[in-house]
Amino acid sequence: MWKNHVRRPTRELRHYYEFGGVHDFCCGSPVEARDLLDIVISAMSPRSGSELRAIIGRLDAQLEV
Repeated sequence: MWKNHVRRPTRELRHYYEFGGVHDFCCGSPVEARDLLDIVISAMSPRSGSELRAIIGRLDAQLEV
């Protein structure tokens, strides 16, 4: 869900953050999904958590561009 969210066009992301997602009720919130990823990473072994953190970091960087 997070990967699909960060790959959306900028105008769609802007709309989501300004007005909310219209599909959050049925499909879940990508922001809540990202928060869940942090919880999962903290529960993983250090090596596996590091690998997932690197993947998530690359996705997060797409939002900053």
